[in-house]
Amino acid sequence: MTLVKRNSLSDFQRAILTHIGITPWQLKNLAPEEASSSHSGEQKSSENIKPQPIPVQAISSEQKQAGLARLKQQIAPKAKSAEGKVLLCMDAQSAQYRLVQDVLLSIAPNQHKPFMLSAQSPEAFCDFSIAWKIGTEFSLTQNVIETPPLNLLSKAPNKQKLWKLLQTLPTA
Repeated sequence: MTLVKRNSLSDFQRAILTHIGITPWQLKNLAPEEASSSHSGEQKSSENIKPQPIPVQAISSEQKQAGLARLKQQIAPKAKSAEGKVLLCMDAQSAQYRLVQDVLLSIAPNQHKPFMLSAQSPEAFCDFSIAWKIGTEFSLTQNVIETPPLNLLSKAPNKQKLWKLLQTLPTA
């Protein structure tokens, strides 16, 4: 009865691994003379297979930043088109207020359906003429109007602020 070493591969196993492209490794716990005697058959078949080093280029921080920017563009969700309409970022019930209808009439008097209703923020859209979102105070940033909640706009001073803000809008 012959003793088989537990941590070594047979010549057949080594040949099969080499044939499918897997180079058998020498175990660390084998003594060098054991490894050389057990791998003598492998050396003949693996002489033709030599690993080629992969050239690595150093990447500058500018290239890394440019690559990161391209990746973010691909990952970023695409903005939905509002087709040049007025974007109302409020719920459907708020859009039924008479004041909202009056503002829409003053902003887009010649359009049949001048608005698009969305619960999302204006940043999720592109191609809108004007966006109106409910916030905390009166402001106009680029083409986004922010006003306090509609129930606070029923007071005369707040209506005046709204109409003054609307007068500063660029005319199309």
